[in-house]
Amino acid sequence: MFPAQEGKASWVLREELAEAAAQVLNTEGHQNKTYPLTNITSVSFSDIAKEMSAVLGKEVEYKSPSVTQFEDIMKEAGVPQVYIGMFTMWATAETQDALELEDETLSSFLGRKPTTVKQFIELIYR
Repeated sequence: MFPAQEGKASWVLREELAEAAAQVLNTEGHQNKTYPLTNITSVSFSDIAKEMSAVLGKEVEYKSPSVTQFEDIMKEAGVPQVYIGMFTMWATAETQDALELEDETLSSFLGRKPTTVKQFIELIYR
């Protein structure tokens, strides 16, 4: 349950971000440069739920409550307000497609395509 509606994001693994950072730190020509380290495809939480359903062999449903409902649920669960605010901003950004940047830069640093959400789910849940 997360209020991102059908917004998409270009998820990447921390390990792959670390690998790209090591590449930048160990090679020349990166002074004062900023790189978009995103995946080459974006997915929604509904897409993730479908992939999980396929791997687990049972229905996984994604529910997107309103921001107000989400905040109320988090407050009732005792989540500190600072985290509720961060989660809400993240969900809002995803809803507005601000996290849907698809780019090849990470692939070029890795020398391969980044791990997809589908590959990650299969690795973790099979």
